[in-house]
Amino acid sequence: MKKDILEKGAIVQRDRETFAIAPPIPAGLTTPKQLRAIAEISEKYGADALKLTSAQRIAIIGIKEDDLDAIWEDLSMVPSGV
Repeated sequence: MKKDILEKGAIVQRDRETFAIAPPIPAGLTTPKQLRAIAEISEKYGADALKLTSAQRIAIIGIKEDDLDAIWEDLSMVPSGV
């Protein structure tokens, strides 16, 4: 596991092989376009699941470490704090 994982806004999952990220969604409000993008990008990178969090965010769960940078780029976002 790389040392910069937190800088990539990622949390290691229980399997110790995959990660989760939660793209920022201010006040829990999003557009249909952004919601579709999150779903499509999650499918593109083989995410295991999407989770609605108590913090009004959508966590993308079960992604590979090597895909983290590309996912943030595809989302047109910078990594957020976890």
